[in-house]
Amino acid sequence: MRPATDLCWFCQKYQQKISEAANKSDEEKAKLHNIASEHLGRVSKERAFYQDICQKTKDTLPAGMDIGRHDPCSYDGVMHYSMDFAQQVHYPSNPLQPGPVYFKTPRKCAIFGVACEALPKQVTFLIDESVQSGKGANCVISLLHSYLEKYGMGEKQMHLHADNCAGQNKNSYVMWYLLWRVLTGRHVSITMSFLLTGHTKFSCDWCFGLMKRTFRRTKVDCLEDIVKVVTDSSTAGVNVPCMVGQEDGTVLVPMHDWATFLSSFFKKVQGIKSRHHFYFEAGTTGVAMKDFCDTASSYQDLLKGDAPELCSVTMPLEIKPKGLDMKRQWYLYHSIRET
Repeated sequence: MRPATDLCWFCQKYQQKISEAANKSDEEKAKLHNIASEHLGRVSKERAFYQDICQKTKDTLPAGMDIGRHDPCSYDGVMHYSMDFAQQVHYPSNPLQPGPVYFKTPRKCAIFGVACEALPKQVTFLIDESVQSGKGANCVISLLHSYLEKYGMGEKQMHLHADNCAGQNKNSYVMWYLLWRVLTGRHVSITMSFLLTGHTKFSCDWCFGLMKRTFRRTKVDCLEDIVKVVTDSSTAGVNVPCMVGQEDGTVLVPMHDWATFLSSFFKKVQGIKSRHHFYFEAGTTGVAMKDFCDTASSYQDLLKGDAPELCSVTMPLEIKPKGLDMKRQWYLYHSIRET
């Protein structure tokens, strides 16, 4: 079989149960089919919700508008973004791979993308091993913040989609950051949505696929070559590269300790794992949550203290990357440099 990702465990489990139900009663068979059909119906509704908001932003986007620096709330409309991590790549990389390199660990480059479906265009962040500080909430928020400040469209209403990875996207820290953006006047409202687990293929995966297809056919020797791969992966300019840091450890996109900064102002979001839609609006200090797009919402206040106190602090402390230790540097020098 081809390698596969985002397989739905629920679908696999009930496919297996249905295939083994030959000797069961008709009532039991019908019950299994109904549960599976209800799940697929829910998936279809969430997918249609995602497609509708993408189409809405395309239809309402002013002509000639592109990613770049825009003043907050300068665009009186809705903009939709998707964000996700891709599987990291290793370099140097050669399509005609020499045998010994297969058993070694070349230099790593993590990949994070934020896609704007209205254009469509994705900024692909390239995180070299020397400037990595993990793939947790601090990294995700820092990269998303950098995107919105440097490439965002300045929209009043923002809609985000992501997968259900709790350590990266679906956690209280990301929710706090979105509420912080609303409270500090960067948006009038923000909606954060998550596609159902196992059914999370969206625009970021398409952009990553274009890049990986070009990467597999290209000889890559350094980080600049990966930048060129991202640029050349689409003749229409769908993929826009952005280096988070250079190979010598110079940081270009700083990471910040958002978790510590925001935890002093906000309370944990209750029942976050079972919810798929979160809504933040100016004039409120909490979040409206829904299990699915067509279910009733509930509200939770998140602010611990006063909003003016929150707005008085501009940015959290910067996280300095540890860089490559000497053992890793010597390994790359002796084992990888010649390739």
